Amino acid sequence: PPPMKRLLSLSMLLLTWCGASPLFAQESTDIEIELVRQLRRRGWHDVARQRVEELLNRKDPLLDAVLPLELANIDIAEARQKNLDQRLGLFAAAGAKLEAFKTKNAGKPQAALASALLARITSLEGQGLLSKAMREDDVPSRHAKARPAETMFIKAGKELEAAIKAFAAASADAATANYKKELEQELRQARFDAAINLF
Repeated sequence: PPPMKRLLSLSMLLLTWCGASPLFAQESTDIEIELVRQLRRRGWHDVARQRVEELLNRKDPLLDAVLPLELANIDIAEARQKNLDQRLGLFAAAGAKLEAFKTKNAGKPQAALASALLARITSLEGQGLLSKAMREDDVPSRHAKARPAETMFIKAGKELEAAIKAFAAASADAATANYKKELEQELRQARFDAAINLF
């Protein structure tokens, strides 16, 4: 049955993560972060969030630099599965957390990553508002309700342009060599998001 499959999949994922270590020693930050991402991609948001909270308790600077962004990604992924009104509320909460993270990490690559996520949230909020507007019975009401969505799409476009510039500059900076692969990946994603947002 599906619950059993999910339990077996989770068990296999955790066994893979733990590797051959019988003592469940702390794994490298890359492995820890990849585990959280795999849990999110599989839709196991509660488990992913719980793992992030456990990792944040370690007070590891490397994990603290990345995990708030992963937590925001979990919030966004979970919000997209909710009804429209709940979704908009969750997007707003995730956006507030990201703004605080961005301010705290101003001038660092993490700030550029937070900017891209914020732009993504703004675009998703615009999509939600547009979807709500399209449910109106008459055309004038649809147009009136769609205006705020248009404003959100324009705002998201500007935010994505700024994030693209920040990613390009950060990936060219020798000081961010450790983040180069992630920055280049996020640069491609931000360009794709900008195209979708424009459409």
